[in-house]
Amino acid sequence: MTSLQPQSDHDDPEIEPTVMNGTDSTADPDSPQAAHPDEDESSAALRRRTSRKGRQTIVFSVPDLPPIRRPRGLDHLDRVPQIPSPDHKHLPGWTKRMHSQAAPILADIAGHLDGEAQEIYLGQVSRVVAMISEGKFSQARLYAKLIDDGYKQVSSVRKTQEKTARQTMAIGTLRKRLSDDVRALQGRVGQEAFSKIQQDLRQANTRDELHDVQQEVTRLQAEVQQVESKRRDREIARTRERIMHVAGGAKSRSSAAVAPEAGGWQAMLKQFAVENGIVSEESSDSTDAD
Repeated sequence: MTSLQPQSDHDDPEIEPTVMNGTDSTADPDSPQAAHPDEDESSAALRRRTSRKGRQTIVFSVPDLPPIRRPRGLDHLDRVPQIPSPDHKHLPGWTKRMHSQAAPILADIAGHLDGEAQEIYLGQVSRVVAMISEGKFSQARLYAKLIDDGYKQVSSVRKTQEKTARQTMAIGTLRKRLSDDVRALQGRVGQEAFSKIQQDLRQANTRDELHDVQQEVTRLQAEVQQVESKRRDREIARTRERIMHVAGGAKSRSSAAVAPEAGGWQAMLKQFAVENGIVSEESSDSTDAD
């Protein structure tokens, strides 16, 4: 037997039919192409790798197809949408194999999508399956593209979900810190101001609203610190005046028997204790006598 090379003006450069015994398969009415007029030329050529008609042998070479690979990081899901299967009475084995490899991956990708995005993706898969069912078997090469495009959508959804989770966590942390600050203001500000800031915190849901509450809390904290600082300064001033008053009285009543370096302060402290009711005057005198 002599094997003839395919004609150079063949319609599909991907199909390389080899004609045995000098018989061209495309001209034979009993060839697979003539038996399936609804198929396009490339799909008909890919339908079977080998077809035997008596002594005639027709060999069709399958072109290089993109491999079906599961994307790294795509999780397996327990509940996934149903992927339709091609329905054709002469479905080639390689098409069945590609579909069996791609269907679980397509289902997991669709399961990671929600709502309208999932419906659009399933519609794209269904259109490819429908073309294969019509006899356009070479459209199975689109499975790899569907997987790549679908996983890009899944990755985008994951990034959006992670960003939302980070924002939610940040809002929760800010709300907790503001709650602690508001509780610390209880009893230090007026009841009306305290009730208002509590209500604003309960109604704040977004980050901007919480920032507004934070600014109000900061303002109240500054006012409280200013008031408490002034109160503390007044108490220090009053205490200083009372100490100076006691020191002046003790100096005028100091005894010559008391040492100059210690007696003044001892008399001052005793007078301060008597005036403030810490000890009685009789106790102070009895202590001096001892």
